[in-house]
Amino acid sequence: MNDLERAVTRWAGFLKDRSLRLTAPRRAAVEAVMAIEGHFGLDDLRRRLAKTGAHRATLFRILPLLEEAGILRRVRVRANGWRYEHAVGHLHHDHLVCERCGRLVEFRCPRIEREQERLCRAHGFSETSHLHVIRGLCRDCREPKHGRQAGRVRS
Repeated sequence: MNDLERAVTRWAGFLKDRSLRLTAPRRAAVEAVMAIEGHFGLDDLRRRLAKTGAHRATLFRILPLLEEAGILRRVRVRANGWRYEHAVGHLHHDHLVCERCGRLVEFRCPRIEREQERLCRAHGFSETSHLHVIRGLCRDCREPKHGRQAGRVRS
């Protein structure tokens, strides 16, 4: 079974558990999410879904469900901005986020994962999920260019 088939199967089961049907727009949404490699914005997803005839309102209703189903992950890149990625078929990873340009860098660090597991055990937690995001300025945004002052974050 490929990643798309796994995602559709997971999505159908998730919807069925909530007494919801796998309608054409819902299937189109999961297919659109799975078709995009890497991080993407809401506009990217809206454009893909517009080709299927799915309405914008449908997308806004479906996004939280796709996230809850474990098919879609979102990462806040700015105070009012998100980037998305599909989760099915991807190993767990964390992110570095540039607060100026919104650049996302994926990273995996077994030492950080082990420490999080140790902390959970020490506090009696059973982890169900976590999202680790380190915010800062990427190399390009830290270096002065064209008269900009290094280290200043644009509003």
